[in-house]
Amino acid sequence: MLFHDVHRAHRRAILAALARLGLQDVGQPKVLILLSSLQEGCANQRKLADALHISPATMAASLKSLERRGYVTKQSDQRDGRCKLVSITQKGIDAVQRCNDAFATVDKQLYDGFTQQEMEQVKDFHRRMLQNL
Repeated sequence: MLFHDVHRAHRRAILAALARLGLQDVGQPKVLILLSSLQEGCANQRKLADALHISPATMAASLKSLERRGYVTKQSDQRDGRCKLVSITQKGIDAVQRCNDAFATVDKQLYDGFTQQEMEQVKDFHRRMLQNL
């Protein structure tokens, strides 16, 4: 239960930090962060869903919301007309920077009083937990 409580408190702190930055409408910051990191600058819906370990239906709903709010655009894939390529807009790029600022602020609060070695140890434990699951 402790891990669950920490996760919920962290999520609440992230949502509050995003709201303070005017980003309560972003929805899935991880989608924008992933898109902004791609060398190609765009990806299809399935690639994004697979990378974030979510269902294509969940990804479709997130992208629809992000597109409606101007964070991403969709265009037909010239190689496969059945697919849509998703690209991040300038508004989305700006939001990514602000999201990263919010995450850094919350992480600073989360790790207050931890040494650098302790922070790395906690992160290593979390990585191992993810691999175990």
